[in-house]
Amino acid sequence: MAPLRMLSGGLILLVFFVGYTIDLPKGIDGYTSAYFSPGNNDRYSSQLVDLLSRVPVKSIREGLVWTEWDRSQPQEKIEKQRAQLKLLRAKVDSILFMGGYSNEKFSSSRFEWCQLNSGYGRLNPKQSLEFLATKWGRFLKSSPLQAGDYFQVLNEMNTLKYFECIGGSNLEAYARILKVSSDILRERGVKIVTGGVILEGNYKEWLGHLTSSEVYKSYDVLALHPYCYPKVLSSHSFDGLTLKQIVLWIRALWAKQGLESKPIWITEIGWPFHKGVENRPRLIQPAELKDRLQDLVLLKRDLDIERIYLYSLVDDEWYQEGSSNEHFGLFDKHFKYKL
Repeated sequence: MAPLRMLSGGLILLVFFVGYTIDLPKGIDGYTSAYFSPGNNDRYSSQLVDLLSRVPVKSIREGLVWTEWDRSQPQEKIEKQRAQLKLLRAKVDSILFMGGYSNEKFSSSRFEWCQLNSGYGRLNPKQSLEFLATKWGRFLKSSPLQAGDYFQVLNEMNTLKYFECIGGSNLEAYARILKVSSDILRERGVKIVTGGVILEGNYKEWLGHLTSSEVYKSYDVLALHPYCYPKVLSSHSFDGLTLKQIVLWIRALWAKQGLESKPIWITEIGWPFHKGVENRPRLIQPAELKDRLQDLVLLKRDLDIERIYLYSLVDDEWYQEGSSNEHFGLFDKHFKYKL
């Protein structure tokens, strides 16, 4: 283990005997990784596990691609994935698994529910939703989730078009999938986290629905994604509201219904950064990232946000090709530290 020294501003300096230093802000509880991402390979997974042996990360937020754990997959593939997962579990205190992630490069065959069954066109919206809920439940029953895990039900579902193929209300469809997840996984001792609501578009409608007394029963943690890059979070406005105002409003909605407040997590936030970004207005310099992270940690304490997962541990533009190609990771794709 590397020796630790406290620095001003709540930073920890970690000095490794391999000849470089890493300074991470206190208050960041975990990082998004890409351990099981499609397009990944054994070499990347091995490098990620090695990195976690050297960097004291408490928790990892990791995608669990639902079709990859389906019972129709070859048994040898499932066993290999379980062995990889065992290695990952040994390196962190907890894992927040996220199911149902969508990515344009792979959605046509691997993530998008609408592509999984041609029979949707012959069903009405209610029948389609129940058919989907049944398939989702089958995945959860065969998944590797166990007591002590956290499971995030979908990702940024207020902007991604998960349910467009089945018709009906996206809010009602999500509530149904959330309840199926709760009914199956809580019996195993798995905690349920809502999909991260990205604070744009109709986010207020989604938060109003998630805080309703009926949907409230189906989750243990409410998750937000307050992306604001390249700006500082504490002063940023999301359709007229700061994050502080949004968090206070959520708790007021619970209180108005006589409901106890549940933990609020930020399960994704980050700022793409890289040296020499003069011609990339969305990117910031490494020194600017440190300022934004310190602001984030102070806001976390002020708002009593229980956990923050930074996006991301390693640059993932290697599988986002054709998309934003932004460099969010603390490490580049060659596992070189960027700060």
